[in-house]
Amino acid sequence: MNVHGCGIGWYACEKCGLVDKHGLSAYDRPTVYTTVAAPSHDRNLRSLSKTISTSLLFGHVRAAGPGASVHQYNCHPFRKGRYMFMHNGEVVGFKSIRRGLLNKLRDELFEDISGTTDSELLFNLILNELPDVQTRQDTVTLQRAVLKGICAIISACKGKPRCVLLTLVPIRPRSRCELHSLRTFPKP
Repeated sequence: MNVHGCGIGWYACEKCGLVDKHGLSAYDRPTVYTTVAAPSHDRNLRSLSKTISTSLLFGHVRAAGPGASVHQYNCHPFRKGRYMFMHNGEVVGFKSIRRGLLNKLRDELFEDISGTTDSELLFNLILNELPDVQTRQDTVTLQRAVLKGICAIISACKGKPRCVLLTLVPIRPRSRCELHSLRTFPKP
């Protein structure tokens, strides 16, 4: 069993829960549960799984790369405003391009990053291309933001071949913006 953590995220099936200062309820914004415990040993996860009612559930088991920090704040999925994100794969050479990519972020996105993963930074690069994280965006706008986020990483690699792999990017409640197996080769 993977010991690097796991997480689930979901949107409520109906409007419910507290409404935040932006007018979003649990129907509009995701709820996320993450842990570094193995899913089979997490009694809180088992308890939650018996009560969640949703039509869109994310599940992620983390495999941390060599030397990566194993901590709850690095577990997927990530959420901000009405958006949620998870990523499978690796940005090779991420440590060497991380600082430059962080500098591209708006202040409110930069200040909210708590982890050290390529996935969380990619999510924030995507959100950086949206006007804000509370307003519902159309699918074309979301697809452009995803493409620009990926292009920022590829550009940061300064033309050196890197491997970027995204398997699924659900990013908005009640619809999905998906990219399957986007790759740049060869992997160094």
